Amino acid sequence: KTTGCKADLNALFPGGVVVVDDDLMVRTLTKGAIAARYSVTVEAHESAQKFLEAMFRHPHPDGAGTGADNSSIRQPLSTRPRSLILMDHMMPVMDGEQVLEHIPAGHPHLVVMMSGTHFTNEDRERICGKGVAAFFEKPLEWRSFDDVLNEIAR
Repeated sequence: KTTGCKADLNALFPGGVVVVDDDLMVRTLTKGAIAARYSVTVEAHESAQKFLEAMFRHPHPDGAGTGADNSSIRQPLSTRPRSLILMDHMMPVMDGEQVLEHIPAGHPHLVVMMSGTHFTNEDRERICGKGVAAFFEKPLEWRSFDDVLNEIAR
């Protein structure tokens, strides 16, 4: 059943939306489309390594930042707002599935969705077991994306 109702990403994911994709065109278009469609600010990373560094590095002891402001990610687990991560499945060096293995334990505030092409049933079963909330074939079909977001909101 497809509702087609646009989800409120600001309410669902007050911690923000992040796109991780090694393809510049896909990353740029996806970031822009999500920002325009849902009126949210979208952070983007070109590699799994840059995503992990930005999300999980610790602030300097003197309080000085280390780059992008990820203060919400550095908050204690119990107070962190929920964030949406739209992760490319196939990337060089470290793919989306491997990223899941590098996210420190105890981050239930991160909702990870995997995007890619030609997911097999085995891929879906294996990756779902690692905490992926949904899979999307590229290019994203917005009605399906909205349906998944609306399910998360329930």
